[in-house]
Formats: sequence, structure tokens, C-alpha cells
Amino acid sequence: PAPSCLRCPPREVSTTRASVAPSPVDSSHAAPSPPVLVRNPTSGLNTWEVGRGRLPLVLLHGYGAGPQDWFPFADTIQVAPDRRFVFPEAPETTTPPDGPNGGRAWWRLDLASYRRGTALPDLTGAHPQGLERSSAKVRLLLKELERRLGYGANQMILGGFSQGAMVSAEVAFRTDEPLRALVLL
Repeated sequence: PAPSCLRCPPREVSTTRASVAPSPVDSSHAAPSPPVLVRNPTSGLNTWEVGRGRLPLVLLHGYGAGPQDWFPFADTIQVAPDRRFVFPEAPETTTPPDGPNGGRAWWRLDLASYRRGTALPDLTGAHPQGLERSSAKVRLLLKELERRLGYGANQMILGGFSQGAMVSAEVAFRTDEPLRALVLL
């Protein structure tokens, strides 16, 4: 069998080269293709992409994590052959005590400030600073994917975990971005 994407060395591709265009899907190949790093200049977000399909399943990672944390799911989640996984890398970098060294974040959190108080604040009605900026970057990324991969409206599946789910929800509920589905974890 073909090697798993976790064991394959990643390749880097620039979106300005014609070689980025998706190749025909080989339905007899059960294992996903190795992850490919794609630089998206308009949004400024790098993405790791797995699969050859032209329809994206975009999954945003959580706070302190990274796009590589999604790689095992490319082996376990079964998608149609015309889909590809797209794992964006959040724009911010975390540092202790607010996250691991080198972790990624859609916006920075001041976790130490919560340790100084006697109780955690009620943030259920809060609109975090950085959420709008991150959702704007993701919307730009979705437009880049649409232009690069050549799919029609309402074909995008967007999802995320934790902080990535917040960004995905912001895109879905506060814009007119056409989505086929929303996955919040």
C-alpha cells in the first residue's frame, strides 16, 4: 500500500505556479497524497493540503496547535474523491505561559491574566479581539481556493476545532460566504 501522509515528506508549492492545478483523481489509489505546503499570498495564510480533488474541506486548528495536527484525520476521515483536505496555519505564534513555544493561534490569548484573578470571567458574550481579523483572513483564503481550484459556489466545507471553530462560525454566521457545510468541534 501507499505510505501514509504522516510518513511522507511534505512538498512545498507556490500558488503562483501552474503546477498547483489539481491532477485527475485516481480512484484506485486508496491512500491520500502526501501533504503539500501551499503559500497563499492574498490571505497570507499557508495551507497544508492533502488529496487531489478540487473541492476543499477546510479545517482550522485550535489554539496552541498547528495544521499538522490534522494530518491523521486525512487518513481516517473518508471523503469523496473530488475533495481535498486544506489545513490552514493560523497567523499568530504562541509563547509560554500563553501556549506552547511555536504553537499557532488565530489570535493571541493572555492566559496569565486569568490566573491572577480569583475566578474566571464569564466570556459567553465576549467578542474576542482578533476574531474579526482572523475571519477576514480565512474569507480571503476561501476566495483564493475558489480561484485556484476552480469550483463553484456552495461547494466549500469549512470547519474547525476550539479557536478554529470560533473563526469558522464567525465566517459562517456573520458573512455571506457560501458554504456547503459547517463542522464545529
